[in-house]
Amino acid sequence: MDVFSKMPSLVLTHIFAQIQSERDILQLIRASPEALRHYVQYRRSIMRHRIAEILAIDCDGCIIQDAQAVIHFPPIDTNSPVSPTSMLAITRCLGSWKDHRFPEYSRQYDAENISKLYRFFSRLTTFIEDYLAKSLDLFPARACMALPEISSIVPRMHFKGRDVDVEPVAFGAMREPERRRLLQAFVRYELLCKVYHPKVWPYLEGTTYADIVTSSHERLSLKDYEALYCVHEYLKSLYGAVFAQCQDSWFPDRPTFEVEPETLASCKNYGLLFPDNVYFDMQQYSCGLMNGMVRDILPCLGFDLLSSVLISLATDGTNGQYLRKWFDALSYQYSTDCTPWTSNPHFVGRRKSLSVDDTDIWDWQMRMECYIDSFRFIPGVMYSPLPEMDIEQQIRQFRIHNMQLKIFRQRAWVFFDDSRMSTIPSPLLPSWNELVSEEESTKNIAALAHQRDRRRSQKWQDYWSGRTLDHPFEQHEEDTDTRELVANVTGNRRNVPRFFEKP
Repeated sequence: MDVFSKMPSLVLTHIFAQIQSERDILQLIRASPEALRHYVQYRRSIMRHRIAEILAIDCDGCIIQDAQAVIHFPPIDTNSPVSPTSMLAITRCLGSWKDHRFPEYSRQYDAENISKLYRFFSRLTTFIEDYLAKSLDLFPARACMALPEISSIVPRMHFKGRDVDVEPVAFGAMREPERRRLLQAFVRYELLCKVYHPKVWPYLEGTTYADIVTSSHERLSLKDYEALYCVHEYLKSLYGAVFAQCQDSWFPDRPTFEVEPETLASCKNYGLLFPDNVYFDMQQYSCGLMNGMVRDILPCLGFDLLSSVLISLATDGTNGQYLRKWFDALSYQYSTDCTPWTSNPHFVGRRKSLSVDDTDIWDWQMRMECYIDSFRFIPGVMYSPLPEMDIEQQIRQFRIHNMQLKIFRQRAWVFFDDSRMSTIPSPLLPSWNELVSEEESTKNIAALAHQRDRRRSQKWQDYWSGRTLDHPFEQHEEDTDTRELVANVTGNRRNVPRFFEKP
C-alpha cells in the first residue's frame, strides 16, 4: 500500500516543500502514485511553498533581487545591436535592482511570477547539483566530461548518449551557509553575464549604470569574488564537455581498484597524462571547433545559451555535427577583441590576482625577460650584474600555481566550510607537492603534447586496445552534406530562449 495515501494533503504539501532538489521530487513521484497525484493536483501550491523554503536562506534579500533582475532583463538579439527600447528596459531593470525595488517574495505572487521563479531556481539547482556531484567524485576530471540532461524527467549524466556513473549530490544535503553561498554565486553570475554581455556592456560602460555595477562589486568580499570564479570554472568545464562530445574524445572507465578518499585520485591507469588526469581543460577539447577568443567568451554568456546547447545534444545525439557548425558560425559573431568579463578591469578591480588565465604566464615571462635585458644593457656599463633568477623555474612554479587554482575552482573548494559537520565529504584538493610529483612523472615522455592528444582520442584508444586494426592516421571521417546544417545554424543563432522559460 502507498503510505502517502493515508496522509492529509497539507502534510504531503509540506513534505514536497521541504525537498530542495528537483531530482528528489521526481524520484518521489516515480515511486509513489499518490505523491504523483498530489503533485499534479497541487503543483502551484507546492511551488509557492518550495520557493519560500529555498529563499529562507536569503538573509539580506540579495538573492531574490538578483533573481528578479535576471528574469526582468530583456532578451538580447545577438545578431543585431541593442535597440533603444531594449536599452531603456535594461537601465530600468538596473535602477530597480540598485534600489531593491523588485518586490520581495510573497506567496501572494501571481501564477506567472510564481512559475518563473520556480523554474528559475529549479534549473539553477540542477546545475548546482551537477557541479557538486562532479567536484566530489573521486575522479573529477573524468566526471567533468559528462553532461547533465537538464530536460529529462529522470535526471542523469551522459557522455555521447551513454549514462555515466557519477553519484548525485542533493543541494538540500548541504549545510545552510553552503547552500546560500552556492545559490547566491550562481544567481549573481548569471546577472553579471547579462550586464557584461558583449552586446550590452559597450552601452553601459562609462555611464551611471556602470557605477551601479561598481558599487555592487565593492560590497563583495574576497570569498564572494572567488565563488564567482568557481562558477565560471564550472561553466568552462561544461562547454569543454560539449566540445568533447562533438568530436573524437575518449571517456575513461572508472577504476576497479579501491581508492582511499584521503589520497589524490589519479587516472594514470586510464592513460590520461598530467594534467588531464586531475583537471578537465576546456581549451584542450576545443581545438579545431572555434576561435580561441570566442571560446573563452562562451562561459561568460551565461546559462541561456548553455541550456540550449545541452538540450540540443540531449535531444539528438547526432547533433554534435550540427553544434560543430554552430560553434564555427559563432566564431564570426563576436569580434576578436572581446574578452571574458571575468578578466574585465571593471569587474576585477583590486582583485587582479584572482583573474588567472594562460596568457598570464606568457605575459609574466615577457616581463621577466625584459627585466633581465634591462640589466644587460645599462648605458655606460659593459657588463651589468645579472640578478640570480631562474626564469624557467619560476615559470614552472607559476604554471603549477595556476593549475592548482583552476583545479580547486573546478572542485568547488570555496563553497565548503573548513569546519563542516556533514555526511557529504569535502572535495579532494591536490597539494602543491602532489602536483609537482605528477608533473615530474611526465618529464621523460617524448613529444608530451602529442601524447596527451592521443591519450584523449577514442580512435587511438581503440587502436591500442585492439578494438580496431585501422591505424588512426588512416581513419577518415565520412563526408556529409552540410548545406542544410549551415542553413539551420544561420536561422537558429538568433533565437536563444531563457534557461528558465518553458520549452
